[in-house]
Amino acid sequence: MTAADELSVRVLVPAGVLGWGVRADEIAAGLDLKPHAIAVDAGSTDSGPAYLATGRSKYGRQSVKRDLSILMDARRRAGIPLLIGSCGTSGCDMAVDDTLEIANEVACEQGSALRIAVLYSEQSPKDLKVRNANGKVNPLARALQDYDAWITGVRRDETSNRRQAQVVEWDDRREMVKVNPIVSWTQKQVDDYITTNGVLVNPLVYDGYPSIGCATCTLRVEPGANPRSGRWAGTAKTECGIHS
Repeated sequence: MTAADELSVRVLVPAGVLGWGVRADEIAAGLDLKPHAIAVDAGSTDSGPAYLATGRSKYGRQSVKRDLSILMDARRRAGIPLLIGSCGTSGCDMAVDDTLEIANEVACEQGSALRIAVLYSEQSPKDLKVRNANGKVNPLARALQDYDAWITGVRRDETSNRRQAQVVEWDDRREMVKVNPIVSWTQKQVDDYITTNGVLVNPLVYDGYPSIGCATCTLRVEPGANPRSGRWAGTAKTECGIHS
């Protein structure tokens, strides 16, 4: 064994997602490479906001159980840990519990004794609202306190709440003038202006995030879906609090 081998960590990743369909022969070939662990994700923002917002799994229980049965048997034979991430597509607490239930069911059927570490990471809607306010709304109020007007990029075609917006209007909450210079623009006009003038664009726009808000409440959008459908998916909320 070389020094590089001693410092390396080999992880066998048999599939892109749990429930997609792992193959026992491929697992066996992977174990021949002496991995230190087996790992597979069980969810992704690629599945779109519906699964993430509702906590529903994209893959059926039997598909997940089949994959877990193969992976848990391989883990037992190799004597290495099995890591599952983003349980049940969304990674919500309910999905973690569902996956744990399936794992215990498989362990019972295989006659295995397991030690399972469970990590919960679900965030409450109440906490997200507080973070949203502290992250953008409150800092903006402090930044504007010495000014008589502020300029925004609000457009009428973005949400129903913005359809009556004017180029110049009065901001009742902040008691100051609000200027919306591109309020009548369409998305095409915005795109054309960016192309013509070489405006820098956030790389996330090209990675499925046409409308970008806080990291905790912005999801990737399915192709062809409403550009703002990734904002506060699964809730009735349409504005972060800056404009309403």
